[in-house]
Amino acid sequence: MKFSTFTLFLLFAIQSGFAINFPGQSNSWATDWNSFNSSETTNEISYIVYPNPAEIYTNIKFSTPVTGEIKIFNLIGKEVYQTKVNEEQLINISLDQFESGLYMIQAKVNNEVITQSFYVK
Repeated sequence: MKFSTFTLFLLFAIQSGFAINFPGQSNSWATDWNSFNSSETTNEISYIVYPNPAEIYTNIKFSTPVTGEIKIFNLIGKEVYQTKVNEEQLINISLDQFESGLYMIQAKVNNEVITQSFYVK
């Protein structure tokens, strides 16, 4: 698998704990590279993003049904996907319009903001 220089720089930045801000998000995020492909737990919601890396689709599976909004941002912070969810536990997202690269999912659900990165092959 080949990565561009910019992608390698961004991966290094994330791994090193640099913060990146996305539009409409007052708090910055940083990720632990070791948890890139794992499930996460917030105050009340457990979730997993799979498959990761993904080719045709990716799923977000929550421990309980959630209501809110799911957004996906590309590496430069541009919103490339948005959908509303209402009492859903499994969200399937088609990736046929996505280019290869690293993306960030932002889920504003049940009064919580969840972020998770994933890679499209």
